[in-house]
Amino acid sequence: MPELLPLTIPQLSVIIPARNEEASLATCLESLVSQTGVDFEIIVVNDHSTDRTREIAESFKKVRVIDAAPLAEGWTGKNNAVATGAKEARGQWLLFTDADTIHTPGSLSRALAEAKDSKSDVLSYSPEQIAVTFWEMAILPVVFAELARRFPPSKVSDPN
Repeated sequence: MPELLPLTIPQLSVIIPARNEEASLATCLESLVSQTGVDFEIIVVNDHSTDRTREIAESFKKVRVIDAAPLAEGWTGKNNAVATGAKEARGQWLLFTDADTIHTPGSLSRALAEAKDSKSDVLSYSPEQIAVTFWEMAILPVVFAELARRFPPSKVSDPN
């Protein structure tokens, strides 16, 4: 029997590419299913996981789990999984997030409001990073400095 689609179109589709994410996926999904203030759907794209990723995702009633499409020549796994999720999304807006993220209460509605208020087509956040090991703490500042150098806010926010 085919899946019946809801009568309303969600404002936001949350797309999570997931390959072997059993260690972090449940925490991520817990932080998402409890969001309020916006009508949204959650799509986990199981990217050929060999662990319990699919089982964990399916344990959340509000989460739709799909399999990544076969990998096309020249594509990487994560890009392929994100594209697969985008094709299945029903939302007016798409939010791409990783399985190892935790979303604070209200963050989906605040992000959507900011995108609409600023009339943005694309909105990207650099979330708080949790660094535990010495190397994470040493490397993260370098990573963000390089991102800021390559993608300065003045150019990224230029409508042209």
